[in-house]
Amino acid sequence: MPNYKDSNNRVHFIDSEYFEHLLPAGCVAITEAEAEAINLAAALPPSVDDIRIQRDALLTACDWTQARDIPDAIAATWQPYRQALRDMTKQAGFPDVIDWPVAP
Repeated sequence: MPNYKDSNNRVHFIDSEYFEHLLPAGCVAITEAEAEAINLAAALPPSVDDIRIQRDALLTACDWTQARDIPDAIAATWQPYRQALRDMTKQAGFPDVIDWPVAP
């Protein structure tokens, strides 16, 4: 059975070459073993580095809330969320169990 992977390393399966036109652009054919390896890696929990990258992206996305020209009320609302993101590595069970803070 044909397996394909896209540019984001996601596996796509089609049961007939007739449906190849439905695959996302840029897909390449892969073996069954390659598809299994990709799916197994996707099932593994994220690494500490992956978690930190995601955390850092969330912090960057709300950096604007701490600029000098932002009203104090807005900055103060976001400060606990930002601190909770920075303190995630101190949570009990990290990195296996993560309680992601919710943005205001």
